Amino acid sequence: MDGNTAKFDMYDEADTEAVLAYNGELIWEVDQDGPFEPPIRKIFDQSGCLVVAQEARYLNVTRPDQIPSIKLQLNLDDGSVGQYQERTRDAAIFGSWKLFLEDVDRPIENRTKIAEFCVKAGD
Repeated sequence: MDGNTAKFDMYDEADTEAVLAYNGELIWEVDQDGPFEPPIRKIFDQSGCLVVAQEARYLNVTRPDQIPSIKLQLNLDDGSVGQYQERTRDAAIFGSWKLFLEDVDRPIENRTKIAEFCVKAGD
């Protein structure tokens, strides 16, 4: 996270990348108290917002090497990145969330927080 924007780097030309591997399940926990939008208002297209649609869950993102007007969406269900699409039908948009790594062999109180985000609703 970079301030009020969710940014990510893609390695389009890399053959291999060294990464850390963890055992557990990623848990997205949304803040039910907001910011939240069922219809289009202010946060539906902002970077960092989590869009829960009928067909999948998406995270609105931008690449740090591109101008902010180019919006993308990370499909959280299959890991693909695609062009931003307005998903306003049968969808909810959450502007505040936390991402945890949860190990099935450990109690929920011991899960590891990986990231958290809250969009500024007035922007």
